[in-house]
Amino acid sequence: NVSLTGGSLTLSGELHVAAKSTGTLTLLGGGTIHSDLGNVAFEPGVTGVLTIEDGVWTNTRAIFVGVHGNGTLNVGGNGTIQS
Repeated sequence: NVSLTGGSLTLSGELHVAAKSTGTLTLLGGGTIHSDLGNVAFEPGVTGVLTIEDGVWTNTRAIFVGVHGNGTLNVGGNGTIQS
């Protein structure tokens, strides 16, 4: 489980939340994430939650939520997704 508050995370590839087991990612306090592709609970049998309360997640390609697993994407408050 990861929480990013007010910082910045830049990935040259994909962002996976709950790739092989249960996991969460929470973005708060104006934090930013930049990635090429996003997956939340992509694999069978996993549960993943991505919550953006106050921050921006920018993807250059696509976002997949719960493709084979149980995925949840929550965007509230001042949360933004750009894809």
